[in-house]
Amino acid sequence: MKFYANILNVSTGHLTKTVKRITEITAKQCIENAIILEAKILLQNDDLTILYISEELKFANTSFFSTFFKKHTSLSPSEYRLRLNFN
Repeated sequence: MKFYANILNVSTGHLTKTVKRITEITAKQCIENAIILEAKILLQNDDLTILYISEELKFANTSFFSTFFKKHTSLSPSEYRLRLNFN
């Protein structure tokens, strides 16, 4: 949260309160939703590896990215990509 507050040149408290007031979700949830949306967009491109996507989204490693993605979608990035290809 501090990272985004610094970029916007506001305090973390102000960012948190403003996001909650406008979106009715926490700033953390808002950021996580944006990351998941971007991951889903990137996973549509079969030429991009999971490693590349995890690095592009600034995860420390693919394991952390996969755990994060699965927590929010109930699918691993590979499973999500397979389902895309079957539809």
